[in-house]
Amino acid sequence: MTSQNSENSEYYIQFIAESTTPKAMTLQQIREATQNDPTLQHAAHIIQKNLWHTLDTTTFSKDTVIDIRELKLLRNIKDELTVSNDKNIILRDTGIVIPKSLRADAIRLAHVGHQGIVKTKSLMREKVWFPLIDSLVKSAIDSCIPCQATGRPKPPQPLLMREIPKENFDTVYIDFLGPLPSGETLFVLIDGRSRYPVTKIMKKTDAPHLIPCLDEIFATFGLPKKVISDNGPPFQSKEIKKFMDDNGIQHKTITPLWPQANESETFMKPLMKAIRTAHLQKQNWRRTMQEFLLNYRATPHTTTQVAPATLMFGRNTRTRLPQTDTKTDKNALDHSVEQRDKEQRQRMKEYADRQRQSKTTTMNIGDYILVRQQKHNKFTPNFDPKPLRIITVKGTMITAERPGFAITRNQSFFKPIKTTGLSSEDEEEMEDSDEHEEQRDIGDNENNNNHNRDEQQNLERQYPRRERRRPNYYH
Repeated sequence: MTSQNSENSEYYIQFIAESTTPKAMTLQQIREATQNDPTLQHAAHIIQKNLWHTLDTTTFSKDTVIDIRELKLLRNIKDELTVSNDKNIILRDTGIVIPKSLRADAIRLAHVGHQGIVKTKSLMREKVWFPLIDSLVKSAIDSCIPCQATGRPKPPQPLLMREIPKENFDTVYIDFLGPLPSGETLFVLIDGRSRYPVTKIMKKTDAPHLIPCLDEIFATFGLPKKVISDNGPPFQSKEIKKFMDDNGIQHKTITPLWPQANESETFMKPLMKAIRTAHLQKQNWRRTMQEFLLNYRATPHTTTQVAPATLMFGRNTRTRLPQTDTKTDKNALDHSVEQRDKEQRQRMKEYADRQRQSKTTTMNIGDYILVRQQKHNKFTPNFDPKPLRIITVKGTMITAERPGFAITRNQSFFKPIKTTGLSSEDEEEMEDSDEHEEQRDIGDNENNNNHNRDEQQNLERQYPRRERRRPNYYH
């Protein structure tokens, strides 16, 4: 190479380097960092002397600071690399090869404005380059708490389907529907095998009123082995816990804010429709509800293809429609029901997973996550930006905490993040979490939810608060 060509090449490198240097990162910084980077200095020497063929035969000491893997990655693009005479600037085509000590800063500068992974990589490749740029950019953005908090949720988890209980009234689901316009509430119980529904009208839903209702139902059908409910205040009381323990019943509560886990929710929709229809037609909704229950219990269930009353009592239930007298083979019926239930649940799972584009995401104890939060306005992020650490995993039910706060939700409410995205303050807070008093949000306590909602609305008030004073004549 002539001196003129060498000088022209040097000017070209200088021009490219100056025009592609990221803002707030000076060319002098890159020169100094490259000069102090043993791997890039060795690569510059190889580029100048064209010694790439000696890389495999060169012996490096065990305590060498040269990154051999990075050198091999540079060798894969050797025809695209050029170096300045002083070995302080290496280019790949028109992009500056950033030394290792400045790569995190370069990614941070490219991520100003919080563009996504594709846009950030595109911007960086327009200006700079370094080995493993794609994976490092992805890792950095995956660790960016603001991006994760405002970004989209992860794809939902594949459905986990329960097996049908082996016996009638082995497992039952309970819940409340209401309050109704009359001020009353419906207590609903669904048998997990036959899907046979039982409803009771209640004026109050506290334990002293709920326990006699349960006694009446259990006196008719017997004691179940397992009762599944939500986390409402009546089901969390000490009286209900003692009632279940005294009767040898396993009481299991579903994940908070996850009604899909309670099969009684499916029955609520047609029941509420029947009550609304009666109210619209000025009819007695109590009688309409009983007529609805008669027909519902005699109608084949979409999953088992057998009427709930038939599966519960082993005989056909007489309705206002004419019917012939037929006998039911209970053993054959039980076998066919179990088979159809299994097949139908599998079809439902495959369809739901396909429609929702579900994807398995593994979350383990000790992982850091963000929790989905209720949106109050356009600026509310999808996730609470304060990270939590997982402390308990039970299937899809996860409990996570941070100092002074703990929460239990279904796995779909959480979004995993990488610990590199936590600031030093966040890490110190998480390490000191055992020294703080915890406020556990494991239940569905509506009073707490209402208090938090009112507090949030007060914080977001955009108009002056009304000042209330006692009238003068009261003084």
